[in-house]
Amino acid sequence: MAKRGEGDITDILEEIRHEKQMKEMLDQSIQHLTQEVTDMEKKAEAPVTADDMEWKTRHDIQADVNKMLSGRMAELQEKESQKYHKADEERKKVQMAIEQLKRDMAMMKRQNTLVVTLGALGADLNRPMDGLPRNKRILNPRLGPVRSSAVVNRLPRLPAKPQPKAKKGKSVMKNPDGKKGKRRERKYDG
Repeated sequence: MAKRGEGDITDILEEIRHEKQMKEMLDQSIQHLTQEVTDMEKKAEAPVTADDMEWKTRHDIQADVNKMLSGRMAELQEKESQKYHKADEERKKVQMAIEQLKRDMAMMKRQNTLVVTLGALGADLNRPMDGLPRNKRILNPRLGPVRSSAVVNRLPRLPAKPQPKAKKGKSVMKNPDGKKGKRRERKYDG
């Protein structure tokens, strides 16, 4: 038990020493703070110098400028808000006009395609088809419409007499009409 008592005493002595150090630090801090307070009191009682007046004037001017700028900023924000709403309304109007134009164009396209298709059909009705006039066109229900390859108005004429053999070096062919010249070949869709 004696050992235990000695350990407790050393712990208590260490704690006392620590508390004394803390008290000394607090005393120094109090002295320092009291010194600062007395210095400040002396400055407050001392007459105002030109340097102090200059800083006070600068502070007052800056405070006035800040107040004026904050008022101007609020005014500009209000104007910006009004312009934004006006531009937004204008954008909506333009968007609605574009949508209306798109609808009108779609309707005009539908009407125009009807006119174009009717016009094209009208032109096709008057034009002869596949080489036959419209009133002579024959439609066979079993075979279907007449094909363009089957309807040929003009076939090449066959020569009445056999053609003489061409001489060497000259390739002259006679037309079925009996005229000299190159014969044109016609191409037919088959």
